[in-house]
Amino acid sequence: MRQGQLPLAGGDRWLLSRIDQWRYPPDVTFTLNFSPESWQDPGPTVTELIGSRHWTAPLVSVLINGSPVPAERFGERRIREGDRVEAFFLVSGG
Repeated sequence: MRQGQLPLAGGDRWLLSRIDQWRYPPDVTFTLNFSPESWQDPGPTVTELIGSRHWTAPLVSVLINGSPVPAERFGERRIREGDRVEAFFLVSGG
C-alpha cells in the first residue's frame, strides 16, 4: 500500500472494480478489412464505422462474418466482439 492510501476491504475492492468498468467500459475488438480495430462498448453500428472513415454509404458494400449487410440496415446493425468486417468501395466507370 502506498503512503496516503486507505486500506480497502474485499467488498470495497469489488465495488471499485465495478466503478472502473462503468467509467471505462471494455473495448469491443473486431477486424476491418483484415486489420484489428477496437471501439468502446457497445461497438459501432455500420453507419458509425463508415462515418468514422469518411466513406460515403451508397458507395460501400459491407460483409460481416461473410454475410452481406443491406444498406438500409447500416444504422441498426451493431458490430460485436470478434466480428470480421469487410468493406468494399463500389466503383464504376467507362
